[in-house]
Amino acid sequence: MKKLFDEIPCLEGERIIHKKITENDREALQEMGYRKNIYRYEPSYLLEQQYTDMDQLLHDLYGEHFEKKQNLFLGICLMEKPSDLCGLAEFYD
Repeated sequence: MKKLFDEIPCLEGERIIHKKITENDREALQEMGYRKNIYRYEPSYLLEQQYTDMDQLLHDLYGEHFEKKQNLFLGICLMEKPSDLCGLAEFYD
C-alpha cells in the first residue's frame, strides 16, 4: 500500500488551491470552527475546536501524524484569493 506524500504538497486546480496551512491562516482557521454556516458541514470532532493555542495546532497538523503518514491537512483557497483560507481538506492513509 502506498502512503501519503513525503512532502506537504500544493495542489492547484482550475478554481481552488490545496496548500499547507501556515501562521498566516491562524485567524481564519480559528474562526472556521465557530461559524455555524461552516460548522454544519464539518465533522463533530473539529480539529480547530480542540485547541485554544493556534500555534500548537499548526505544529500538530504537520507533526507526528504527518510524519507517520497517517493524515494530511491542507487549507482550501480560491484561486482568485490564494491568501484567504476558506476551508480544510483532510487526506487519510
